[in-house]
Amino acid sequence: MAQRGFLIGSVCSAMGRISPLISFRNWLSTIKWITLSLTRLPSVAENWGEVLVYFVLPIRKDPLSLRMRLGYVLEFPREYTYQAIAEVTILNVYNLEPCPGQVIVDIGASIGDFSAFAAKLGAGQVFAFEPDVKAYGGLVRNVQANRFSIVTARNAAADGSTIPQVLSSATDNFVDFLKIDCEGCEMGVLLGADAESLARVGSIHMETHAWVPGYSLDRIIDRLQQSGFEVIESTGRKPHYLHATRARRITNRASSGKATRVVSYEKDQHSDARNPNGMFS
Repeated sequence: MAQRGFLIGSVCSAMGRISPLISFRNWLSTIKWITLSLTRLPSVAENWGEVLVYFVLPIRKDPLSLRMRLGYVLEFPREYTYQAIAEVTILNVYNLEPCPGQVIVDIGASIGDFSAFAAKLGAGQVFAFEPDVKAYGGLVRNVQANRFSIVTARNAAADGSTIPQVLSSATDNFVDFLKIDCEGCEMGVLLGADAESLARVGSIHMETHAWVPGYSLDRIIDRLQQSGFEVIESTGRKPHYLHATRARRITNRASSGKATRVVSYEKDQHSDARNPNGMFS
């Protein structure tokens, strides 16, 4: 009730004070994503009322501190869109599940919302890549503020050498979960990686960017299927997401030759509905 009272009072006090410079198109996008995520927002964020006011009536200039019910806090800059927040922290469009001890790679980490989510879900190592200097600064601040020591942040763009480089530092030379949202660089990352490196990746979850010149989703899917992945595409909504998982059991051995662990990637019985809300299947 307190959250609702805060929300109503803030809306009333802010009416008529929204800057005319605000893009109406961006505002409509915000409303769309709020509609998609509204049923889950209160269960995910402690200060969900403040979040709604911050984006529905965007008159504040200061960053937003999002207090997650999982027990960590993320700071988002004013220019961060609600869509970007909703995708990762509310709707979990990349289908990340509890991942105790796993190696997670976050390509296109931005301010670290996905990396923080992975750390809180129990990841053993998180490698985060973000080329934009300002976004990288936010990534570092969020990692440090929450004391996520298992996150290694790198101010670098990703390419075909990224997966092999991560494998050299990853536990057992294996990546359990690869998330990619890098505005088209996924082609270089996946098509440029050698077959042996891709064989040491358990699953890949990414946003695709068909609008990028020279982009070929068919080539990406073909490469993943050739590497033993089962590929599931989301359809009917924008953005477009792709999930590549393995249906067979993989025995992973470290480069030293010592037996390490057996990782099971059985086909998910709910492949098209792994997202808690089923909105992007």
